[in-house]
Amino acid sequence: MSRSQVAFGLRQFAVGAIQLHQVPNLVDKGFDLQLASTILAAVIVASIMGREGRRCWSAHVPDATPRRARPAAPAP
Repeated sequence: MSRSQVAFGLRQFAVGAIQLHQVPNLVDKGFDLQLASTILAAVIVASIMGREGRRCWSAHVPDATPRRARPAAPAP
């Protein structure tokens, strides 16, 4: 198992734990249960759209991160 796979698994675990406790946290802060559930559903839908959208748009939108120019090859 590579480091990136472990990191991805830990990230998924953390996101799941946050989402699991988000509704009770919002209810404790005074939000109605239905509104708290709607907020969580909207966050999850936006997350899915963002992941899928990135895949679709990546071919049409240039990367926001500038790439370093490679040094020119020495002349033979």
